[in-house]
Amino acid sequence: MSDKVIVRSSARIHCNSLKMNTKGRRGGGGLGFSTKQPQLEFVCSTFNQCRIITADKILENVVSGYANKMCDEYHLPGILVEIKNSYPVHFGLGSETQSALAVGNALKELYQKRNISNEEIAKSTGVAGVSGIGYYSFAKGGFIIEAGYPMAPDLEKKNFELRGSERVQVTSDNSKTISHNKFH
Repeated sequence: MSDKVIVRSSARIHCNSLKMNTKGRRGGGGLGFSTKQPQLEFVCSTFNQCRIITADKILENVVSGYANKMCDEYHLPGILVEIKNSYPVHFGLGSETQSALAVGNALKELYQKRNISNEEIAKSTGVAGVSGIGYYSFAKGGFIIEAGYPMAPDLEKKNFELRGSERVQVTSDNSKTISHNKFH
């Protein structure tokens, strides 16, 4: 069993949703990409309960919810998560999906539950239900075309590597720059 695990996960930008209903052959899906910054960084260790250390109370509640769901479902005692780096929740950068997958992957490493897949983590925590952009961003990064679910096996998700010269700037509604970095 590992004593400590560090999980880093980049933000993702969801460019659009291809289809928000399930009428026809496909539902969900979209276009998106992951960025190098901003980035979540969780330092995690085994613990006798789920405890999250961060100054951001909203992020604390989000991560605590996912940690408790995973510990309950897989009968794990707990996790201590020290959030060393984060970005705003409910800002369109995918912090909830990335947090769920980061905590789930930390738990599976800390408690040697390596048979738990990212798909199972997503189902357990309730993320990636409409689109898989955040899910595939966590898994592989890059530019993502995700064709949605479930009826047509001829359409699949694609990840494309980027050259590294592309740039993106993310600003808030008051024009405060959140990130100005190359794609990941």
